Amino acid sequence: MFEAEILKRARTTSIAGVCRQLGLHWTTVMRLITHWVQESIDRRFRRKLRLIGVDEVSYGRGQNKYLTIVWDHEAGHVVWIGKGKEEDTLKEFFEKLGPPPGPPPGGGDHGHGPGVHQRRPPTRAPGGPCV
Repeated sequence: MFEAEILKRARTTSIAGVCRQLGLHWTTVMRLITHWVQESIDRRFRRKLRLIGVDEVSYGRGQNKYLTIVWDHEAGHVVWIGKGKEEDTLKEFFEKLGPPPGPPPGGGDHGHGPGVHQRRPPTRAPGGPCV
């Protein structure tokens, strides 16, 4: 499959290098990579998340464009990427995640301790990272 060859080369070569090797325009390669990344993230997003990390990275010339990246600390995988770096961007992640699960059937904590079945919103120290 030609798409598989493009993705294989993109893992070890720059986008410009893949374009030169295969005679493709950079937007073709980027669209394919973006589609593959989104499909991978959607598959991983369905997993149960217990401990996440959040980071903001800049990209592009002048670095005035940002992505917010959420990853599953336990599995070590990226589970969501959003454009932007503001609080509203992270709210998109929590909206996609849906409401937190209710207490387990039977009302007990099943030995997990308090707070396991609760989700707390991100907090940001003034001038610091989300915690």
